[in-house]
Amino acid sequence: MALAASGETPWQWGYRPQDIVAGRVFGDAQADFADDCLLVTSRGQPFEIGLRLERNIPLHDFPRLRLFAFANAAAQVQLVVRERLDGGAWTGAPFPLAGISTATNIDIEKIEWQALDGMATRQPKVAAMLRLRFTLPQGATLQFNGAALDRPVQYEPLELTHPIMLAEPGAPASPGVIPVYRVPDTGFGAAQMAALAKSGAPILAIPQTRRVEQQRLMLDAIHDALPAAVVVPLNALDATFALARTSSPRSGIADIPVALRWIALIAFAAVLLFARIFPSRPPRVRAALEIAL
Repeated sequence: MALAASGETPWQWGYRPQDIVAGRVFGDAQADFADDCLLVTSRGQPFEIGLRLERNIPLHDFPRLRLFAFANAAAQVQLVVRERLDGGAWTGAPFPLAGISTATNIDIEKIEWQALDGMATRQPKVAAMLRLRFTLPQGATLQFNGAALDRPVQYEPLELTHPIMLAEPGAPASPGVIPVYRVPDTGFGAAQMAALAKSGAPILAIPQTRRVEQQRLMLDAIHDALPAAVVVPLNALDATFALARTSSPRSGIADIPVALRWIALIAFAAVLLFARIFPSRPPRVRAALEIAL
């Protein structure tokens, strides 16, 4: 929830074995985990790096891929996606890597996709599997430092300063409040899921009246149907929001009144001006001012 308020992404991967499926590279290539990156030497054939997913990714809500992968020769990358682990694969059109020290930015919604039979197809809605397929000349080396899926440019962060309002699935949201949809203990099915899907990335409160195993099954069912949903425990709703408010990077400056921000800015500018017009002569005092300012 704090990430939704700050606009940051929960989908980030590094280059360590725990970030990569099976802790290895798929295909005919030589891979070595160095201290600061994954180095892959091409043998002339495409190879793949699978990004480990804890659950399905809603690609419409995270459509921008930032890829920190750099090659010492001309290189291309393709996205390989499965909506279900037992389903067919979508393969994106090849995309050139940006350069030796520049991250590659890919707009997933603008990629041309092909189905398993090679025919053009729609963009996948979710990713249950996400692999990066690289093509480099034989002997060329790829340095992989990680990847991230970012929110849309027009994303509006969750405003945690608004009051919380519990609502039933399908109920219209009132302006100026944060709607939290109460998941019923029984009878929560496809119709309620469809109603919640229309609200974008809803916040759901699940009851704690069932056994832990049953709650887990409910959570998995919600994430399968609504992968962008934020799920919180109903009996800890206020505590969860309080924690999110303190964890959000936006909470600090947002809690300071505008007038006090202007006073602090003017005071800082006055100190800078005074230090320039009347420079301190003692070396120690001057050095302290330079460090502080």
